[in-house]
Amino acid sequence: MRRLASYSFVLVSLLIGISILSTVTPAQTDWRQILIPPLHSFQPKQPKRIQLPNGMVIFLQRSTGRLPGDSCRESRNQWRR
Repeated sequence: MRRLASYSFVLVSLLIGISILSTVTPAQTDWRQILIPPLHSFQPKQPKRIQLPNGMVIFLQRSTGRLPGDSCRESRNQWRR
């Protein structure tokens, strides 16, 4: 009885595996068939150029994005895991 149960389990799992593999669509064969979505427009602002008395040049660019924890209103532990 145990042998019959193990054979039926193997048979059922094989049938399930075959049915799953038969429903999977094959990958595209040519990479040129893949559609590439257009990128968002990127227009950076001109940075402010500052030259120090020792000759070092600094470029300042205003940040438009936010990073986690960069605000004084957020606690440091809010973003820790």
